[in-house]
Amino acid sequence: MKPLECFKAIRTLEGQFLIEGVEILRASNSRLYVTSIKKQIALIIFNLFFASKFNKSLREEKDNHDFIYLSSSNVLKKQHTKEMEELLLTYLDEYSYVQFRSRDKLSLSDFVVKVSLAFKYFRAINLIKLPMIYRLLISCSLAKGELDAKYIKKEISPYLKKSKLVFTFCDAIGSDNLACQISNAADVTTATIQHGQYRRLSSVNISADCEAYENFLSNYLLSWGEETETEFSLSGNYSGRFLHVGRLLKPTILDKSFHKRDELSVFGVVLCGENQADYNISLIQFANEIAKKLSLKYYVRIHPSNNKNKYKKLCSDNCIDVKSFGNIEYFNLCDFSIMGMSGVFIDFIDVNHPFFFFDNGYLAKTFTNSGLAINNPLQISALLEKLNVDSDYFLELKNKYNSNDDQKGKIIRFLKECLNAK
Repeated sequence: MKPLECFKAIRTLEGQFLIEGVEILRASNSRLYVTSIKKQIALIIFNLFFASKFNKSLREEKDNHDFIYLSSSNVLKKQHTKEMEELLLTYLDEYSYVQFRSRDKLSLSDFVVKVSLAFKYFRAINLIKLPMIYRLLISCSLAKGELDAKYIKKEISPYLKKSKLVFTFCDAIGSDNLACQISNAADVTTATIQHGQYRRLSSVNISADCEAYENFLSNYLLSWGEETETEFSLSGNYSGRFLHVGRLLKPTILDKSFHKRDELSVFGVVLCGENQADYNISLIQFANEIAKKLSLKYYVRIHPSNNKNKYKKLCSDNCIDVKSFGNIEYFNLCDFSIMGMSGVFIDFIDVNHPFFFFDNGYLAKTFTNSGLAINNPLQISALLEKLNVDSDYFLELKNKYNSNDDQKGKIIRFLKECLNAK
């Protein structure tokens, strides 16, 4: 199945499997976009043999707490998400709260029950025209979701009674999603945070990333900036559900050796994650075109999920290196950058590093709204001149995409408002 077919199947099944106010398939939505049979089989095995369970509270304040904070070990595997949570927790430290972290643990005792549930769900979706392997995947996802929801509800319910707020790290996926739904059903205010530059996807470039807005269930989103709210508004009425606090990461600070060169010589290419592999290929092809027409060299900065050798083969002789760069090293090497639909551009705004989004015809509106979308190498010189002359342009971008001024104060005021509500 293609990603678009997966998306349509997920939307078709919405609302059909509701247990005590919880749509149990939603927790697995982001995992249902896998297109290879090998990965689908792996997920079926995962669903049957593993269960999502929260660890005991990581904090001691159980009897007298202000709110609940939940996160998933799966989401926190990446370095930048770890750093986001670390910063968030420093802000929350002024309060007494119960903290839970979920892990997917081997659970052989549930296997027989899950097989029975999966068979029940398989028959329930039998009339939907889907490939056999995909129906099996959905059935097993539903089986896992039902048991996970029961475990999670049992673990957090004693604390829900004394809480006015449940804070999840990412409400669109897994155990966080189930916990958010359980809290909503209990009429407890819910909030979550933004992890990347969310954007409205089309039928051409649909991927699991669309679940950020399609599966947005919390009462509030601590978003990066107004552009996120604008993008969400294209999917529905979310008025009043956004608190623009900026990206929850410490800004990049360059060392004193950084300087802008008088003449262009080297640019950088910033790849997206592997769920945008086709786009990455076209991005490197565009980089080859830029290098040839403007007589420049370039570096390729890979995403953690990228295969270095796969992309290195696509580069022309003008490519100097393909690797994973740290921010400071990268910015000191490149005069400007081209990139795709990735939230990493916030780092570039932090240090006034010129960058452009390659528009292959399907670039999301939130990126074209920056005024920095290009599809022709000859556009670069004029835009670079604009960025050099208009000293406020990066400040305008920051206000639009990363409203992180007084970040801690905004979050503390939000918490006080929630906790003081009747």
